[in-house]
Amino acid sequence: MYKSKQAFSALAIMGLLLVGSVFAAQTSKSTKPAKATTHDASGTVVSVNATSLVISHKVKGKDEQMTFVLNPETKREGKLDVGSHATVKYRSENSENVATMVKGAAAKHS
Repeated sequence: MYKSKQAFSALAIMGLLLVGSVFAAQTSKSTKPAKATTHDASGTVVSVNATSLVISHKVKGKDEQMTFVLNPETKREGKLDVGSHATVKYRSENSENVATMVKGAAAKHS
């Protein structure tokens, strides 16, 4: 009887250790943040303010507008004026295009 209690206790302890190690492995995997995929876009600035940028670019021969959220983390290079050319690196976040880098260049004159 005493040996069966010891065997049962040993099995119970081993089971708890196994469950604990599996839980710890799952927790460490889930704490890694997902790497956000970045995209590129470029076009002509339609409007710009402190928190947003709208550019117009061609998609299959048609002009389409894209709106980007600008925040304090957005890296900005060059001048962003209406009519100037802009290149934007962005990520999709909560159904919005959040700009991570914006580079403005003077408008091309033809």
